[in-house]
Amino acid sequence: MEIALTDVEFSGRQTFELHHLTDVHLDDPDHAAEYFQERVEHIRSTPNALWLGGGDYGSLIVPGDKRFGSGGHIQKEWAEHLSRLPDFYLERCDEVFSPIADKCVGLVAGNHEATIGKNYHRGLVPELAMRLGRPDLYLGDRGWSVVRFNMGKVQIPLRVYAYHGWSSGRLKGRKQIQAERDLGSWQADVFMLGHDHQPAAHIWYSQECYASKKGYGLRDKPRAHINGGSWGYGQKPPSSAAEKRSWKASEAPGQSWLEGKNFRPEPPSNPYLLVTVDGGHGAEPAKGAVTRPAGFDLEIRWPAVTHDYGEGEAA
Repeated sequence: MEIALTDVEFSGRQTFELHHLTDVHLDDPDHAAEYFQERVEHIRSTPNALWLGGGDYGSLIVPGDKRFGSGGHIQKEWAEHLSRLPDFYLERCDEVFSPIADKCVGLVAGNHEATIGKNYHRGLVPELAMRLGRPDLYLGDRGWSVVRFNMGKVQIPLRVYAYHGWSSGRLKGRKQIQAERDLGSWQADVFMLGHDHQPAAHIWYSQECYASKKGYGLRDKPRAHINGGSWGYGQKPPSSAAEKRSWKASEAPGQSWLEGKNFRPEPPSNPYLLVTVDGGHGAEPAKGAVTRPAGFDLEIRWPAVTHDYGEGEAA
């Protein structure tokens, strides 16, 4: 398991954003390009924005894959490069992520990259990390990203455990059950998961007994558990009656993978984290002031997106 270290300077009390760019699926016909590019531009233009890549940056469906030919499995632009799909994937990912490469704190590999690894004997995510000039950020299938916030002699580490994998079951309640198991297994401040395209996020608290120069105190420390969802619409728009009448049988669209598995509708609405870092009052607080230890507060932001899939039949 790998560890990636990132040092960030801060002063006093300052808020940072940590975005989880997982399950991007750039090559899917239902890739939410507009929403995704908005988020990338937001990260690029926001001084205190950071991001962690959660895997499955492309679907990479090739002949021989059980999903190949199921209907609408790859964009036309990508289909034209099917014989060199791994290289085209790297070119597109480089183009998309290069503008925010300096704000990355870790890159996790997903199951789709693992499939290409078996078929082509390629490590796509470490190759991507090298292309972005950030090979030290490669985390494998799961790993730790430690963001060290520094203010003079004060250093506040934010320990992020990242894993591209199931968070147990389709129902939101099952994810909360799994979150409690994760909280007991890894002493992380933040958990970032993906894979099942089901966004879920919650702040939990764990109590700790901390030491200071004045003695010991108790603190309820926030811990975040985030499943990033996906950057896809989850289903194709309906066809009109006129379109259906014009089809040949071979032109009728097949079901997408998600529709065939009856995944619930999930428009792109990916949660991200606000991390407010506080340097505290230091060793010598002002006279009469309450001693405030250095630390951080966590808050989840979850933009809600209403997406129109089209009208299909005429009124």
